[in-house]
Amino acid sequence: MSDEFDFVIVGGGSAGAVIASRLSEDPSCNVALIEAGERPPEISSLPIAPAAMQLNPATDWMYTADPGKAGLGLNGRRVPVPRGKMLGGSSGINYMVYVRGHLGRLRLLGRRRRHRVELRRGAALFPQERGPRAQ
Repeated sequence: MSDEFDFVIVGGGSAGAVIASRLSEDPSCNVALIEAGERPPEISSLPIAPAAMQLNPATDWMYTADPGKAGLGLNGRRVPVPRGKMLGGSSGINYMVYVRGHLGRLRLLGRRRRHRVELRRGAALFPQERGPRAQ
């Protein structure tokens, strides 16, 4: 293994792994992917595994958050915020669930970037800027 790298990607979650993979497609680039956690445990292949891996220091960073005024029934306790500490990151401990941004916020972002934001098939899209078309 090389001691020098062109790119160092910190975090072997979904995004970090994809970025490292894409960068490594160029044979002239040396890419290092650094992950604090281990390989996902064998239990991760079971559909019920996320419940067993959340709030487990071996696979979860054990972050908590202040619930603010929304958590009055918690009586001062904090809310767990599961974040994956393993290859695959949080996708491995959150049932592969993702949340799209609120369309109003996406439209605001689009206006700031001078793009029109459209909603198609449930996903907000930012049309890509294009140069002059080839004839």
